[in-house]
Amino acid sequence: MKFDRQDLLRTLESCSAGLNTKENMEQSSCYVFMDGVLHTYNGEILCRVAVTNAIGEACPFRCAVPAKTFIDTLRKSPDEELNIEVSNDKLTIKGTGRKQNIKISTDILLETSEVESPGDFIDLPPIFSEALGMVAGCAAEDAEPFALNCVDFTPRGIQATNKYQAMRFVVATGSTEPHIMVRATSCKALNGIGAAAVSYTRDWIHWKTYSGLVISVRRLGEDYPDITAIFTEAKTGELVLPGSLADVIDRAMAFVLEKKDDQRIILQVRENNVIVRAESVHGDSEEEKPIVYSGVHMDLQVNPAVLSVILKHGAPITICESCLRIRGDGFLYAISATKV
Repeated sequence: MKFDRQDLLRTLESCSAGLNTKENMEQSSCYVFMDGVLHTYNGEILCRVAVTNAIGEACPFRCAVPAKTFIDTLRKSPDEELNIEVSNDKLTIKGTGRKQNIKISTDILLETSEVESPGDFIDLPPIFSEALGMVAGCAAEDAEPFALNCVDFTPRGIQATNKYQAMRFVVATGSTEPHIMVRATSCKALNGIGAAAVSYTRDWIHWKTYSGLVISVRRLGEDYPDITAIFTEAKTGELVLPGSLADVIDRAMAFVLEKKDDQRIILQVRENNVIVRAESVHGDSEEEKPIVYSGVHMDLQVNPAVLSVILKHGAPITICESCLRIRGDGFLYAISATKV
């Protein structure tokens, strides 16, 4: 069966969030093909999408293929069209003058029965995926209480905090329940993928993308701490940070991205000056930027990816007693401030 290599790669990559490299579930590190649909599932995230060949025919394979070997082989192939067949417990990829065989299992052991089938889907606004990415970036990854590692979904929007920063985004979620918690790392499955619609079931949230991919993530509870106080604290001053500061933050990212957890930089606000600092086990970065400011000196810990996006919005910054607060188009972002 002939496949367009780039189309197949895009399909496989869209399901990568459901893969698990720790092998703690049968076939959780595999692409599982069943009934014309590709599945990946790691116990927290289930991805599934229809797979077709170069002329739009449904993929007939029924097998589990080691994900890393399969996708690396496709990425390195110089051929734009490939002939792929399954037989005798192997998947064969044929190009021009080359052939690769990948061992597969035709016994489907990936257990996805605990994931409820979605019901009717509700349309989401185009801004939803960007909003979720920004809010999820404000959650912790391994903190106590557990709620700090989650995004809270309400009928009016989404929110998250990790104690040193917090964000609320007013956006339609399709939810009718007061609070639904989802692990922030699961929400990041939508990074770069446009969520078009949502369906809520008892234990899962299901998002459908514009390409037909369905991503299901586990719901974890309904209790979330009240973080209203940080968004309503009285104003004591104002601060203007130039949009060009986003370029300084981008340069500091090299010392942040290598960290799996706790990705943050330090902003030191001084008289007519802001210093951006970042460090890792391999070194550190420090860069100054002139600003117009004569207030109290402050040190701020921020997620650089979130702040960079906010700066590009050109949102005004309010100084409060214990935080800086930024009001943007539909969102409030607060950063805990230490006065020095």
